[in-house]
Amino acid sequence: MALPDEIFTLTSLEDLNLFNNSLKRVPVELNKLTELRQLNLASNKLNQLVPNSLNGMKHLKRLALFWNRIVKLPNLADLVELETLQLQGNLIQEWPQLDKHPCLKEINLTKNEISSLPAAAFSPQTFPELRELEINSNKLESLPDSLATLPNLTKLSISENKLTSLPDGVWGMKGLTFLGLQQNKFTEIPATITGLKDTLLTLYVEGNQLTSLPGCLTELGELVRFSAKNNPLEDSAELKGTLDKLKTIVNENGSKPDKGGAKFIV
Repeated sequence: MALPDEIFTLTSLEDLNLFNNSLKRVPVELNKLTELRQLNLASNKLNQLVPNSLNGMKHLKRLALFWNRIVKLPNLADLVELETLQLQGNLIQEWPQLDKHPCLKEINLTKNEISSLPAAAFSPQTFPELRELEINSNKLESLPDSLATLPNLTKLSISENKLTSLPDGVWGMKGLTFLGLQQNKFTEIPATITGLKDTLLTLYVEGNQLTSLPGCLTELGELVRFSAKNNPLEDSAELKGTLDKLKTIVNENGSKPDKGGAKFIV
């Protein structure tokens, strides 16, 4: 399917939804639609976006490109009002070309082919309002220290990668409420996780290489959801004591009306 030329004359258009239309190409003329607030090109057959095709879209708030075959993205620096960037389910190999995005709250790059992130991928200046970062199911072996500089991050979901550790600063991110580390290669949880004791609600570490759980997990006083199944945990009195205390904390917190119910799986 090709887009009719008439679309590109609609220069006042604010919402363009082309979800699931078997599109293989979007022409550069797309950049004539400079008033767009939402652009949905998800679930098509795109393997690229033409360079400059998003230039000038300074009012765009949501860009949905998930479930395509995109390998590389054009420069997204012009999207200065972007709030949501949905790129999951592609073949992207590199971190997107982003600049300063003061409104960006969500980035989802799950199910791509990214093996590394630039050292300067994150900063308070580039993403001052970023709340949710999902990079599950990629090929990451490490994360840059700059990740810990994001001042408003609440959700970090990085399951199904090849990670063995997190940057030290992540364990002290005061606003973090969700930490998803499933299906990686962690062999330990550091004692510095107590830096999250006042905010962390969800901790998922299942499917790693953990042989023990530190007793300091019981200092996570706000925890509501915890899972450590499918780890080679070695049975011990210390482990049993930690799990009993942790389960009590989770169940007590989960019973509160505003917490949405407890989850405890080991």
